[in-house]
Amino acid sequence: MPRKTNITINNRDYFRVTATVGHGPDGSPIRKQFYGESKREAENKRDEYMRGIKSGLSIGFDKLSFGDAYRLWFDTVHKPTLALSSIKRYECDNKRILSSALTGTRLTDIKAINVQSFYSKLLDSGVSVNVVRNIGKLLSPFFNYALKSDLIIKNPMLAVEAPKERKIQDENKTLGRDDIKK
Repeated sequence: MPRKTNITINNRDYFRVTATVGHGPDGSPIRKQFYGESKREAENKRDEYMRGIKSGLSIGFDKLSFGDAYRLWFDTVHKPTLALSSIKRYECDNKRILSSALTGTRLTDIKAINVQSFYSKLLDSGVSVNVVRNIGKLLSPFFNYALKSDLIIKNPMLAVEAPKERKIQDENKTLGRDDIKK
């Protein structure tokens, strides 16, 4: 059965649905368009977006990537509260965070398992446990700020387990005859 479409973009057919998501300062309606391969898909995208707005998220929350939000937060909110020595210490941690797979992910799509996976990849690449904990000390206030700013509904860091130092146990060594004599 052919799918119902109402717009063609770049020689592809889509179905477009429009919703009013708020009002501007002058009282004019703010409209957002949702596209899908079928009417049902477009309406599902619209409904999901509207649920996010009703749950308290800011308008446009669906387009904000983790990397953009983190950079903006660090430069405008966190950095002015830090000493110069702390800023230099955080440079390396910021590079690790911004070069991770989390950077391109939408902020609302990040879950605890994504952060936990990021931690595991860092540990597997040879990064020390202390460095991973320091990265957590940056991510936690960022997600708290995003929660307070209505960019996310839940803080994923609440379910993330900080890594623990792995202790290597020596094998039980028995003393040889030479060792006993010494």
